[in-house]
Amino acid sequence: MSSMASSPGSSGFGLRRALARNRGALIAAAVLAILLFIVDWISAGPLTYFDVSFLSSGGATSALAAIGQTIVILSGGFDLSAGAVISLVNAVLASSMDPMAPGASVVLWTAVGIGVGMAVGAFNGFFIAVLRMQPIVVTLSTMFILQGVTLLVMDKPGGFVSPDLGTFYLGDAIAGWLPMPLVVIGVVLLAWFWLKGTRFGTALYAIGSDADSAAAVGINVVLVRFAVYVVAGGCYGLAGVFISAQTGSGDPLVGNPLLLSMFAAVVVGGTRLGGGQGGPVGSVFGAFILMMVVNILLVLNVSAYYSTIAEGTILVLAALASSLSHASVLAVQLRAARARLAAWRAGILPSQLERVDRRLKLSGPSHGKRDAAPPPPALYRRNAEILRYALPAYACLLVIVIVTQIWLGRAILNPGYWNSLLVLSSFLAVLALGQGTVILTGGLDLSVPWTIGISGIILAGMVNGSDAALSMPCLSCWRWPAPSASPMASASSISAFRQSS
Repeated sequence: MSSMASSPGSSGFGLRRALARNRGALIAAAVLAILLFIVDWISAGPLTYFDVSFLSSGGATSALAAIGQTIVILSGGFDLSAGAVISLVNAVLASSMDPMAPGASVVLWTAVGIGVGMAVGAFNGFFIAVLRMQPIVVTLSTMFILQGVTLLVMDKPGGFVSPDLGTFYLGDAIAGWLPMPLVVIGVVLLAWFWLKGTRFGTALYAIGSDADSAAAVGINVVLVRFAVYVVAGGCYGLAGVFISAQTGSGDPLVGNPLLLSMFAAVVVGGTRLGGGQGGPVGSVFGAFILMMVVNILLVLNVSAYYSTIAEGTILVLAALASSLSHASVLAVQLRAARARLAAWRAGILPSQLERVDRRLKLSGPSHGKRDAAPPPPALYRRNAEILRYALPAYACLLVIVIVTQIWLGRAILNPGYWNSLLVLSSFLAVLALGQGTVILTGGLDLSVPWTIGISGIILAGMVNGSDAALSMPCLSCWRWPAPSASPMASASSISAFRQSS
């Protein structure tokens, strides 16, 4: 048996398995090599060491953040607070470091940045792993909290970061041969490979594949998930330190644009959203791929506004490419559609067969006496599930109104207060109806702010400041029933609508 296990055939099988597991990273590496060749081809001269150093420092922040995001996604989680952590670390360093102090400790401030990120990760991990709350809800709440805290630390761009930090992280590890950003990324990846070989790494992939099965074999799911968010927070903190070294100052919004790019890097690198497959190596390649695409657009004199369009397009294409495997959801749906089409051609679809009434008939003689219907449940019992979630919201609204009255005064009896509250709540209620519909199906729509923005821009361009033109979109939506319908049909339609409501 041992000779069979060590045979060339078994080693070849192991190699094929390793290639299959790292297929996404290999494809990303090949794409990055092609992009480097394109950059070298369209540039005025051949790539030099300065160009390589510049490219490595440009993509290092996204790569470090993508490593942390990949670890979270491998466990089956989701972290929307990564960009806010980077902004907070940048603001803390820029507001706390003394740029004039000689010999500022790079190790100390790096530890501070990583510690801030790990503290945020522990906060997320407690609510997600221990209290079993949804990762999207927790990390979205954390993102808003951190944005507020960051603005309290630094309300506008400014501050200074010690030049020693930039000299260390943006310099050369080996002068003329090896840029320091690549060394930093390499050290983080080496730490990941060590972590992956431990029991924690095995448990991480097991939980991402099937958390219930992992718990059944004795894996401490709560502890592993908690540690995942702590480790990921440390990666975000290191990314915040690196971007502070790049900018030399603070910006409370510096991490917001990185959220899309780090998710795109994870998907482009071959990590499966949902967990259990992939790794940070492919995400590093994905981060540099996105950075190279933006640089190619700049070399071709394409406006920088197209960079986010390019990143979003790459994200969609990468997600589509990852769904082309034989066991993917898309492949299963295509096979099911093909089987349904074949059944339709053969005339054996259930809708094509003769309908048979299989309803069971009551046996026994009928005495013409109906059983007494049970009394309807009480109102609070019929709506217990709705009241369970609605009553806390109304209680919070009451508390907010009371606090506003105590804090500001003249709130409860002020019509302007209720008018502004009604306008804002109506706007948010309309958004909540749309987002709630998506969430009920198990999804999440992150495009809401941009959808609102582009809709407002298009509408403003159409009405051009005219009140009469502004009323047309509302009137066009109020064309039910159709104008061609008769008055009797209109009345009956309205009556039916009222009865159904």
